[in-house]
Amino acid sequence: YYNLYGKEIVQTYREEARKFYGDNFFSKENNFGALIEVPDDRRRVDMPTFYEFALFITDRPVKDEHWAPVFEYCSLCMVKYEAIVKFEELDRDEELLKRFLRIDPDELNKYLHINAYSEENKYSREEITQLYMESLPNDLIAKLYDLYRWDFKLLNYEYEIRGKKYS
Repeated sequence: YYNLYGKEIVQTYREEARKFYGDNFFSKENNFGALIEVPDDRRRVDMPTFYEFALFITDRPVKDEHWAPVFEYCSLCMVKYEAIVKFEELDRDEELLKRFLRIDPDELNKYLHINAYSEENKYSREEITQLYMESLPNDLIAKLYDLYRWDFKLLNYEYEIRGKKYS
């Protein structure tokens, strides 16, 4: 994904990010702009920050399955689903998902519990989300909401930041 999108994101948005955060934000001492600690081999100055990524997907949304709005990607309104499992609610739905998929629970566990959300991490999903969202200006948060507005409505998402509620 770095070769597919990352280089272009940095080339296009780094100067704007420098203006917003300042040059020191991208220093090695500041984890090259990553807001939570990551291993040295996983973060470099030439990698996009969350701010740059948010600018990229709101300026010219790429229909990539990893960040495309769900309502565009899987036709929620046209298919009769038996269940919709949100990644944010895996703790609640994990056992149901394992039985429904009829696969070895240990095999599924390898995919459900990844990097930032592992037990070794000192941050919860909610804390990570809050940290990264608070790093964005209000107008960019509003643009992200506009991009994912139908996901919020169809999947009952709610989010509040700086006294503004998105739902």
